[in-house]
Formats: sequence, C-alpha cells, structure tokens
Amino acid sequence: MGSEPAAAPEICTLRSLADGPRDPHERFCTVDGLAFGLSNSRAYVEAKRHIMETDRFVLAVVDGVDAGASGNFPFQLTLPGGAHVRVAGVGDVGVLTSHRRRGILRSMVDWLLEDAAARGEVASLLTASQATIYGRFGYGMAVPMRTVEIPVTAARLRDDAPRVDGTLLLHDVAVDRDELLDLLPAIHDRCAASGTLSRSDEWWGVVLGDAETYVGGHPSQRALVHHAVDGTPDGYALYRHDERWGVHGSDSALEVREVVGMTPAVELALWTALLEVDLVTTVRAPLPAHHLLDDVLVDQRALRCTSLRDHIWLRPIDVAALLGARTYAADGVLTLSIDDAVRPGSGGTFRLQVDGGSASCERVSPAPLGPSGADLSMSVADLGARVLGAGSFRAVARAGRIQGDADALAQADAMFDADPPPWTDTKF
Repeated sequence: MGSEPAAAPEICTLRSLADGPRDPHERFCTVDGLAFGLSNSRAYVEAKRHIMETDRFVLAVVDGVDAGASGNFPFQLTLPGGAHVRVAGVGDVGVLTSHRRRGILRSMVDWLLEDAAARGEVASLLTASQATIYGRFGYGMAVPMRTVEIPVTAARLRDDAPRVDGTLLLHDVAVDRDELLDLLPAIHDRCAASGTLSRSDEWWGVVLGDAETYVGGHPSQRALVHHAVDGTPDGYALYRHDERWGVHGSDSALEVREVVGMTPAVELALWTALLEVDLVTTVRAPLPAHHLLDDVLVDQRALRCTSLRDHIWLRPIDVAALLGARTYAADGVLTLSIDDAVRPGSGGTFRLQVDGGSASCERVSPAPLGPSGADLSMSVADLGARVLGAGSFRAVARAGRIQGDADALAQADAMFDADPPPWTDTKF
C-alpha cells in the first residue's frame, strides 16, 4: 500500500529581527553559531547586540525553523582621494547544514542588496568565509590581505627609515577604556585612507571591549598611543600577548590587531616599539599585500607570510555614484559596459570622465552594450574588484574576463591606480 506524498516545504520567509517574537539577537546568534559550528557565548551575544540594527538583519525561516541568518552593517567607505560614500557591510551570513541548496542564500543576498539600495548605499562589501561563494552575486575581490609572522631578532629597520620625535604611552585597555574611547576614534578618522571603514561609537565599544569577537575585543588588550612633541595623539597600536613558555624560556608572541599612524614615521615608531617588547619572540599581524615594513626592513624575509588571501569583496550597487565619488590618478574618458546578471537595473553603459583627478560618471544606456559599444566591457564583479585601485584591468583582460583594446586597458589602469593601495583593519 503506497504512502501519502510528503507535504511540500514552506517557501523560505525572511523575517527582520525587528519583528522577532523573543530576544532577536540571541535567536540570530544561535542560528549563526549553528551554521558555522560554533557556540556563541553570552558575552559574544551582548557585544553583538550593540552593533546589530534589528531592521537590517534577517532570519530565513523554513517550515517554522530558523534556517539561515544574515545582515547589513552601515559604514562610510573612504575612496581614493578621501571622499566618503555610504556602503553596506554584509555580515554573519550562514545557512544550516540541514537546509543547504534550497535557494536560501540567494534569497538573503537579494534582500540585503535591495535593503542597501533602498537606503542609498552605493556598494555592498563583505568578507568571505569561502572564496568561491560570492562572485556569482556580483562581488569582486577588492582588498587582499596577508598574515605575517615577524621574528623580532630579524626585524631591524634600515638606517634611512623615517624617524619622528614624540612619546609613547602604554595602556591596559580594560583599565583605560573610557580614555581610549575618546582617543582612538579621533586618530582612526584622521588617518582614513582608501579602503578605510568608519566605526560608530558602538562599534568602538566592541573593538575595545572584553568580549572576544571577530569584530574585536579581548580581556587582555593593550593600546600603545603615540603623541607628537606638542602632545597631540597621532597614532596607536592595538595588540595582545600570546604568552608561551618553553624549556629554553619565553616563546611568547604579540598578536597585533591594527597599527595606525598619521605619517609613515609615526607608524614605524609604533612598529619599532612592538618589535622590542620584552620576552616576545614573534610578532603576528594582518597586513595589506604591500606594506611600509616591506620597504624599511633590512631583511625583507623577516616578514614571513603565513597566508595570502582575499580580505574585502566589493559589489557596486550604484555604479555612477560610486565611480563619480573617487578621484583618479590620470585624466581621461572611458565608456564602460557593465553586465550585472543579478541586478540588471544596476548594470548598463556608463561614461566616466576625469579632469584634474575629479570625476563625473553618468549612465548613458540601461543596457550593457558590450565591446562593440564601449571602450571596456566587464562584469559588475570585475568592476568592483578595481574600484578602490587594487589589481589591474590588463591582468584580468589577459584572463578573458574584460574586453577592450590595449589602449583602453592601459588608460583604465592609469586612471584607477591608487597609492597607497586600499586597506582596512575593520572586521565585520
């Protein structure tokens, strides 16, 4: 005797945390933890509570089960030249193992992009747990990152490296938190360069908090603050000790979170101090693909790269507003054909004109005209990867993903070049 067919599952419903029937942050962190195989502590949930806007985070519900989670953090992104634009930072995207391959991720990404567009945010950014996931949604890898280990015995600076007078003050973050919440944000904002992401007061509270999260925070953090001769704070380093002892003595390391300085000399003063902490044998830090230390160490091999990977992925939402806001390294005019398979309304053909470094960009056709009607033709993901100045149009063209003649490709590389390359220490 045949059995009755199983009832079809409910369509995935996305529910804003603002509509949650119980503690929405705890509910969200539970799903997020299950998706990533983690058990989030109460302290973690309380820290996240301060930076999650409930109307920007959603749960994917299937048959009454919380099956996925995702959300947008609001940021200001610094572009080459110093302009700031509003962007969405996608975070905490996860789908339970029991509910994979049902279109839940696509539903959530569609919602996140629509939410960002409705709020006037010109791009969507994310950090990816896997590098193969988000290209199909129009994200391009815009900021690379390497992790380095520096043996302190090999880390000597060249004699001609920039030096600066000033003083360094060491702070226990747990003790001096109120003072640091005044000092560090002001320095961070003054040092903003291409790729820098803004931080709200609440965000800084998590970065300098006791709860250890991927955003920041740790009960034993230290802050080293540099003050100029006139007493003005103009740089800082955030780090913690990883204390280890072997049979021959200390094998401790410094885990450096971020080093920020108003000038290269200030930044080097902070790095010099970090490399001279007693009983430390190794300094570990995340750095951009090329960093000041590469050029000032006597032994460049002292920067031992333990990983080189993608850091920030960027997806344009409003191409004209995004391209028109930054400054450029060379003048010129380019017609760009941008294919956006996920959000066709965001694609089209755009005319970018740069004069004296300043730009104007307008959409001249709602359709991507392709190589026959534009100087360069590419996907929205490949444009996103170049927006902040990293990478090369010519290199991607050699891989067959950008179409255009040699002159147009060279012109694009000259225009979009940015120095220093984009970087952010903000994790989200």
